[in-house]
Amino acid sequence: MIVNGRPIRYSAYLDELRLWSDYYASEAGGEVTDISMTKKNVLRESISFPLGRNFLTRGVASGLNCTMDEANSLISLFKDGHAEKRVAKKLTLIMKELQKKWLEKFQESLANLSHDISIPSTIYIAIDKDLADFFSETIKSEQFSQYTLAESKFEVVFLSTELLHGIATFKEPIIREPFLIIDSIYINRFLIET
Repeated sequence: MIVNGRPIRYSAYLDELRLWSDYYASEAGGEVTDISMTKKNVLRESISFPLGRNFLTRGVASGLNCTMDEANSLISLFKDGHAEKRVAKKLTLIMKELQKKWLEKFQESLANLSHDISIPSTIYIAIDKDLADFFSETIKSEQFSQYTLAESKFEVVFLSTELLHGIATFKEPIIREPFLIIDSIYINRFLIET
């Protein structure tokens, strides 16, 4: 999934890795989740749906009657296992419902991309590290597409700084941020080298 019109940027990065020729690239950004399908190293199609990271935040804020900032804090505490029992119980129900809604749109998008051809089983996901497990587990729990349309069971690869190590050069000391690394590769490849 790729958000905010970044399919070309992500394909530039993934070309650097040269691990697979067939894959999905994915980013669940603020408001939108984009999915781009690449087959035989060619970007075939992209599709998006309006449920990104903020969808989760708004859902938790609405379900717990709190602010967006409080919702983000509660999601973080919940993810780390530090939420109060009462809050954790409510969050479990809320997150399962949000996961279900997001997964429905994800499945619908995969079906629209496939056009009766097999779909790649490798999915690169770009998301903030704190929600990587949520989206990875959600994608892996998807049953229909991965067993009827995909070449094999989904393999979800989180585009982390560890995976990106060595792809870009940094001056020390600096925080390595995956989205900036990917954008830097794109700029270097398509804007500076031309």
